[in-house]
Amino acid sequence: MEYLFIIALGWLVTEFEPLHFVLDAVAEKLPKSRLVSYLFGMFSCWQCTTFWTGLLLTQDIKIAALASLGSLIVDTWIQKK
Repeated sequence: MEYLFIIALGWLVTEFEPLHFVLDAVAEKLPKSRLVSYLFGMFSCWQCTTFWTGLLLTQDIKIAALASLGSLIVDTWIQKK
């Protein structure tokens, strides 16, 4: 059940438009650099967001990696339909 919560939270962060409006506004105010680009680019990747969210919530790399793998499987399954 914990994996499903992390996967759903990763999807929510990736797809929630009001959050992206705020992130884009913050990114415009920061100086342009590769690090800023990578950090804000993470929020457009469902697997990346799921991994980092799972790692922050559980502090366990195995759970975070499995949740990220689960989001990859779900994403692949959705794209095939």
